[in-house]
Amino acid sequence: MAVDISKNLNLEESLKANSVGVIDEKYICKVCNKLLCDAVQTGCGERFCKTCVQFLSSGTLFCPVEKVECPFFYDKFAIKEILALEFYCPYFENCLWKGPLSKLKVHLVVCEYAIQKCEKCGEGIIRKNLDEHSLTNCSNSFFICIYCNENVLVKDKQIHICLKSPVKCKLGCGSTFLYEELVTHIEICSNLEKNCIYRLIGCKSDLTSSVEDHYRLQISSHNNLLMCFIKKMSLIQMTLKNEVSKLSNENLELRQQLESVKKYDQEITDLKKTVQIQVDESASIFQALSLQVNDLKETNFKPVDDFSKKLSVIERSQEKLNETYSDLQLSQQILENTSYDGHLLWKISSYKQRSMAAMSGTIPALHSAPCYTSRFGYKYCLRLYLNGDGAGKGSYISLFFVLMKSDYDSLHKWPFQNKVTFRLRAKNPEYDIVESFTPDKNSSSFIKPVREMNIAAGVPLFAKKSDINENFILDDAIFIESKIHL
Repeated sequence: MAVDISKNLNLEESLKANSVGVIDEKYICKVCNKLLCDAVQTGCGERFCKTCVQFLSSGTLFCPVEKVECPFFYDKFAIKEILALEFYCPYFENCLWKGPLSKLKVHLVVCEYAIQKCEKCGEGIIRKNLDEHSLTNCSNSFFICIYCNENVLVKDKQIHICLKSPVKCKLGCGSTFLYEELVTHIEICSNLEKNCIYRLIGCKSDLTSSVEDHYRLQISSHNNLLMCFIKKMSLIQMTLKNEVSKLSNENLELRQQLESVKKYDQEITDLKKTVQIQVDESASIFQALSLQVNDLKETNFKPVDDFSKKLSVIERSQEKLNETYSDLQLSQQILENTSYDGHLLWKISSYKQRSMAAMSGTIPALHSAPCYTSRFGYKYCLRLYLNGDGAGKGSYISLFFVLMKSDYDSLHKWPFQNKVTFRLRAKNPEYDIVESFTPDKNSSSFIKPVREMNIAAGVPLFAKKSDINENFILDDAIFIESKIHL
């Protein structure tokens, strides 16, 4: 199974690798569909990448699956399991390496089959072929001409005209000379009179007849050869002009750089003088400090570097303790709001702000912390829609009961049959809003959970929004009570 591991390895470009075994779906983020990275788990049992969820100021997060606000904690156990998952090298067609995800990034640094960008041309090249590419195939690499010793781009190799390269006389005298001596040789070549003067540009005719007849009969052919030669010379001239222009620009840049270097050289000279003065002044101070250090050594003073190392160890330990403490605080918050007797009193703080979020559709629903009917009893939570749901949408507060999957479900009687009572607490108990319902045995809401949560069941018309006044809102919070009749 190929999965994207770029986030786990902090890579900028996407990279996929095949797992050695089948990867459990619980290790795949339900937002980005990639392998979980810095996993967080919500109170409703969903797992996401840390970067894929929206954290809220209340210390909770917005669950992208359930579309509700949920408590959460960093799932370090899942992170450890993911790092232990085994993968083949992403370049498995050639590389036989396999190992845990935690060691894959180190392998990619040395894998000779990994694709690496050429620093000169930017082309992706197999790492072990990079040196050969740089020497022979890279369009931006240079080679040294064996005749003129000039640096020439590899891509210009075919059009490079080397004046120092050896050539043979094209008039057939057998002489060999440098390309730059070609014109001089032609003027003195012993075969000049025996051959057509256009032979240098491609005429292959032998002068078996008179020279005058040859030139008269071959006018058209000679003109074509001249046109081709002129075109070729024009191309060469254009190339040379470009080279001259390029060299002129480089020369200008070098002149500018030279001026800058001269300026910096003067500044460095002045700076050296200033530094030398400071060095001379510091010499006596250094000598005094050296004497003090020797005195400290004689009194068995522990070296400062040892203290720094110990301090670094303590700081790292403190960071780990702070991180662990934060996780424990989050876990404690969930545990503090968890009941084990089927009786829950749920405080919804920041009521006005959450009501506005519900009306805008940003956070339509809230979940309570998971609760149990007994220490190992049925697991459940409450789902609250402050702007209503279904028939109550817009005018009512809707409250629902949600059965949750637990490790002890096999010990319970199914379907769930216990009566459920909801109560919205008022300042004066006489004004409490109370609703109850008995589970429908035929409803899928009360069967043994297969997923993390069953379909919610409850009271869509629990309380009119217009009735929620100062009798129910206490310090910008409302209190909802639920009781499972056992």
